[in-house]
Amino acid sequence: MANTQGMKLKFTVIKNDDVLSTPKGDLWMERLNNICEVVNVNRLPKNPNRYIVKNEPYASEVIEILNCNCHWG
Repeated sequence: MANTQGMKLKFTVIKNDDVLSTPKGDLWMERLNNICEVVNVNRLPKNPNRYIVKNEPYASEVIEILNCNCHWG
């Protein structure tokens, strides 16, 4: 497991399989969908960036690279 000490939490990631396995009609799912729609409408025109999330054994190496380039924390 990678040492994530000092990491600034900037993102929330929800796995698509977890979302798809949620029973339809759940109130929290409807709220989550509404939040995502609002975020997309407000953010995408200003910042169309896409992000990659990877949970791999070499995450510590990626963290080290980010840290050396002042992109960590």
